[in-house]
Amino acid sequence: MRAIVRAGLLPGAVVCGAIVCGAAPAARAAGPVVTPGRARPGETVVVSGTCPAADRSVRVSGAATGEGAVRGGRFRVEARAARETGRRPVEVACVPSGRAAQAPLEVRRPRRPRPHGWAMGGGDGFQVPWTSVAMVLMAGAAGTGATVLVRSRFRRTRG
Repeated sequence: MRAIVRAGLLPGAVVCGAIVCGAAPAARAAGPVVTPGRARPGETVVVSGTCPAADRSVRVSGAATGEGAVRGGRFRVEARAARETGRRPVEVACVPSGRAAQAPLEVRRPRRPRPHGWAMGGGDGFQVPWTSVAMVLMAGAAGTGATVLVRSRFRRTRG
């Protein structure tokens, strides 16, 4: 029984040690955080993190751009996502110390506009409610077809 307990404790201790040792360096080396991690071009993301206490401002560039102030060694900047799509880094530079760090941001494709309601004309300023125009044209075509059909049957029966 003791051998079974020892055999179970050793792998458990190794896994717990790996988790604790693996998490400690990540906690110490915390860089900037981009929230949300995915955005479309032109959307606003929040970049937050820390700079040395003597710094006054921070510049954000790369996959998102913006500027903000450092207060008490911390910053929170609202930045706009860039036009280029893909997973790219957001670069943060503290001013005047020059300390730099990066965080990933996934810029997704822009949404395609989906028509809803009436379809409108292009950029020439000429607005036509195409839905109602199409309905009128279809009603006219159906009326013309019905008239031709009635006249042709009337001629066959009288002629």
